[in-house]
Amino acid sequence: MAPSFPRAHKESSVPYLKGSLAMLQRGVLATADVKKVAEAHVHVYKAMDNGACGRYLCFNRVVQKFDEVIQIENELGMHSLLCGGRIGVSTEETHNSNLSNSRLTKLLLQASQRKSCKG
Repeated sequence: MAPSFPRAHKESSVPYLKGSLAMLQRGVLATADVKKVAEAHVHVYKAMDNGACGRYLCFNRVVQKFDEVIQIENELGMHSLLCGGRIGVSTEETHNSNLSNSRLTKLLLQASQRKSCKG
């Protein structure tokens, strides 16, 4: 299901997750495995002959439910810090994602065809 969040990364996760409820409501709260993101950077950069350019979102999954935010919060040992102890918020309500990996998909397609994004 969800990736685990080791306590060792709590300090770097807190600033991102402080706005988690607003990001959840806008459909832009996502999580990523750091190792997979690093691998994606290396593979794309190499495939583009060191010519990858622009900004790309790389994520494992989009968080769409409030109970997932609570789960992340609990895994980080930040009980009620992110959700603010909100009572009466539906944990089953699903928020549609506004994130897209289409730009990254296009880059990977170009890389597989050995085209450069430089020109």
